Parts: sequence; structure tokens; C-alpha cells
Amino acid sequence: MGRIFLAHPGGARLYSCANCDTALTNRSQLTSMLTGRHMVRDVFCKNCDTKLGWMYEYATEESQQYKEGQVILERALVTESEGIEEIGD
Repeated sequence: MGRIFLAHPGGARLYSCANCDTALTNRSQLTSMLTGRHMVRDVFCKNCDTKLGWMYEYATEESQQYKEGQVILERALVTESEGIEEIGD
């Protein structure tokens, strides 16, 4: 018989899909979208297929290129809970 392991991504915060409670990410903040021209890709919950936000693929303005590769989650569509702090060596 196999063993069951539960993995935790670590960090101070844990975000879950509000619809099905699937853990999503351990990023410490959610950011509001700013105006500007960007190519974005929608982000969906892998478990229930609910649209949760978007990912910046490309920013046309040089001042906005720091957003590239960043994921934005809608606060109303995710839940936030305490994470587990990692103990350093």
C-alpha cells in the first residue's frame, strides 16, 4: 500500500479557488490591474475551470514591462488563508 503525501508550497499566505477550494499559489499579495496596452492570458482553476484572473504576457510600454510574467488573481474569486512558514537551516 502506498503512502499519501500532502505538499504545501510554503510562504505566509495560501490562496485557493473560492469555488472548489483548490490551492493556487503562495504569493504574498494580489495586485490590481493598471491601464495600458498589454497582451494577457486568462488563468483558470485546474480543478473546476473557473476563470480566476489573468497573466501578463507582453507589455507594449517599456515602463510597464515589469508586469510581464506576473499573474493577477481576482480577490472575489479566491480565498486567502495562513500559510506555513518554512524553517531555515
